[in-house]
Amino acid sequence: MINLFVVSGNLGGDIDVRFTPSGKCIGTFSLPVKSGWGDNEKTSWVRCKFFGERAEKLAPYLVKGAKVTVQGRFEMEEWEHDGVKHSMPCLLISDLDLPPKTEATAFKPIQQRKPQSPVLSQEELDALSDDIPF
Repeated sequence: MINLFVVSGNLGGDIDVRFTPSGKCIGTFSLPVKSGWGDNEKTSWVRCKFFGERAEKLAPYLVKGAKVTVQGRFEMEEWEHDGVKHSMPCLLISDLDLPPKTEATAFKPIQQRKPQSPVLSQEELDALSDDIPF
């Protein structure tokens, strides 16, 4: 059985970063998942969680409205509060992709770009040609 989900969308709010008593970081945020179309379109929210140093380092970039694509395994979180049972779909993230910071950085004018590296030497070209499969 394969349990793999991929969701892409804009964060519904800033990431919530917490730490366990042992110091392990847990990052949580929600992503919308749309289904249907037209008047029948429906948006459901999926809680996404990831752990450790990666969650801590990516936290400044995971703010409301940020576009992300996440991949991970699905599970239902269940808990009880004041005698009432609750459940929520949760995606335990194994991979998270952020788009480039801004589209503007990808299209800088030529004058502002870093200079190109010098032309490759013959030795470097020979080394590269060993890796070419044709």
